[in-house]
Amino acid sequence: MKPILRWAQCKRRTREGNDAERERAELLLEIRRTRDEWMRAQHLLDNVVEPELIDHAIYAVQAAQRKYEYLMKVARKQHLSVPPEEGLVRGAARTSSADFQGHDGVTARSKGR
Repeated sequence: MKPILRWAQCKRRTREGNDAERERAELLLEIRRTRDEWMRAQHLLDNVVEPELIDHAIYAVQAAQRKYEYLMKVARKQHLSVPPEEGLVRGAARTSSADFQGHDGVTARSKGR
């Protein structure tokens, strides 16, 4: 094989490797951002006092949780390991879709608390 062709193939493999590495880094960053979003939403739900905002807080927690779960599924498919964070573990244990019922401004918590 000619040296120039070998160089071109090597360059292409390096570029493809860099692209894959960049995508993994972007996924991990998005997971971190979504985790932070989830924790902020949980904090909002824990501290909301206005009945009009309870539904919004519930929706924000559920949306962030589902997005996080989706991104974690994508990461698992790519065989990425995402280090757990203490705040997330507590938040995940406290919040599940079964914790919220209705849209009348009343929050129902599951019994395991």
